Amino acid sequence: MSKLNVKRLTKRGVDCKTEVESDEMAHIKAEIFETAGKIKAAVYSESQGRFLKLIFLKTVKDTGNYKKLGITWSDFCSYVGQDRKRIDDQLADLKPFNAEFLVDFANFTGVDYSKIKYLGREISTSYAKISDDGAIICDGLVIPIIQKNKEEIAALLKRLEDKHKVKRTGLNDCKGQCRQQSTQ
Repeated sequence: MSKLNVKRLTKRGVDCKTEVESDEMAHIKAEIFETAGKIKAAVYSESQGRFLKLIFLKTVKDTGNYKKLGITWSDFCSYVGQDRKRIDDQLADLKPFNAEFLVDFANFTGVDYSKIKYLGREISTSYAKISDDGAIICDGLVIPIIQKNKEEIAALLKRLEDKHKVKRTGLNDCKGQCRQQSTQ
């Protein structure tokens, strides 16, 4: 065999090997991205489950029907395996909303409770509100709660979350300074 033919065979072998590696890599990538998608779906289901749990608990607490059975709110929380204080803290952030609105809002926006609570806090302080015709009024913006505004609503919730984190960081800094001054 001539040198030229050996080089062609070797080159062809490399090309074949590269194709096999590329097919294998494509398969691995597809598998990884499919698994990543499943994980994201599981995380979404988990957060949606936590949110629905709060909606159900809010409905029970708001109606007070547990009292008709002669039990307390604390008894009911224990019965369903929940810590009453923790649930009350979480429900406090949801107070401005009724349960039906929260379910619709979560389904519509696809955001979980951890984001919606920031809007609840702003409504509690009268910084934001939900208009009678179903629009969020906040930061000088009026955003109708309709499908085409989904991204704008998500962006507003992100800004409110960031605003809360800045406030919280400021409070932590202030507490640290107060501690330093009291030890001096």
